[in-house]
Amino acid sequence: MPGMGMARTAAVAIGVVSLAIYPLGGEQAPAPAAGHETSVKKPGDTLVVVATKAGTELVIVSGSGIGAAAAMLAAEDFGRPLVLEFKYADGRGFKMLEHLSLTTPRLRIYGQLDESGRLAFYWADAQGKFPGELEMSGWVRVQVERLDGRMRVVLPANMLDTAAKLVVEWIDAYR
Repeated sequence: MPGMGMARTAAVAIGVVSLAIYPLGGEQAPAPAAGHETSVKKPGDTLVVVATKAGTELVIVSGSGIGAAAAMLAAEDFGRPLVLEFKYADGRGFKMLEHLSLTTPRLRIYGQLDESGRLAFYWADAQGKFPGELEMSGWVRVQVERLDGRMRVVLPANMLDTAAKLVVEWIDAYR
């Protein structure tokens, strides 16, 4: 993805599957949905886009708990809830999620676990530039929750409209 300095890019085209909630630790990675291009900033991190009955899920596995990734969403992802799931490569779930940024060409959502239900959002200007942190456009109801050893971020249906590119940045815990 241009501008992200991604270390690698992978186009996934295996097949659309339904995913049940699965336990952490030693489980097989979920099968990716067809037609989603993904990239990660750090080697060892992964991002897999999975179609579920309820919506679209982005499963992010991070070696260090700090990273960035991008996904090109497909037409079937729009109008459905979007769930991001974060965990470490060794199977542990994230515990703090002290920084989360979700960016499309027109919208940026920024927050952390303890701001669940009320994350800040920013509209890009006509040139695609986002305002400073103190110039937010408003609040958006995005749920951030620890659930069964996983960190989950739940965006409502239609939140991303038809934005094909989604960039996710995260920090589990500042050290």
